[in-house]
Amino acid sequence: MRPIIAAVLVVVGVSAFAQARATGPAAAIKNPVAVRGKYLSLVVGTSATTVVPGARVTLLVQVTPRPKIHVYAPGQDGYIAADLSVTPNPAFTVKPLVYPPSRPSKFAPTEETVKLYDEPFQLSQELVLAASAAIQRRAASGDNLTVTGAFKYQACDDAVCYRPETVALTWTLRLTTPSQKSKVRSQK
Repeated sequence: MRPIIAAVLVVVGVSAFAQARATGPAAAIKNPVAVRGKYLSLVVGTSATTVVPGARVTLLVQVTPRPKIHVYAPGQDGYIAADLSVTPNPAFTVKPLVYPPSRPSKFAPTEETVKLYDEPFQLSQELVLAASAAIQRRAASGDNLTVTGAFKYQACDDAVCYRPETVALTWTLRLTTPSQKSKVRSQK
């Protein structure tokens, strides 16, 4: 019996290690802002503190469910999955949202296997800034670009699923020109 338990533990450990390597470490969040939901906490920020017109920047959301709480992953039928939305704006285009791998879990009351997140996870939403004349002017003046969005989820514990919640989010990007950005780098 002990060799079987040891083998199962090795397989589980290797699987967890492989999953951690596949997702990689969470990206460092610049300009972090803490936001609280009813059943989880969020840290919202970006991959860069400044951005030039035409460049890419990633919006990051670190989600930490409270103890004994989980949220559902995309692709889980019959449940409301965690979702990040960004308000459309002509100042940028939005690329597809990147979710980390979820954890399958067997829900005892229904004997159903579900995809969920019950540990901290990070969502990544890449934006491509417009290179329009209007954005170029804003960058030349050192203007900020405010990006708004929302995180929608339904939290559950082992016994009940709670009412869905939508948490409003805001990211602030400092616009700059390529020449201003290189000056800042050379002064460091």
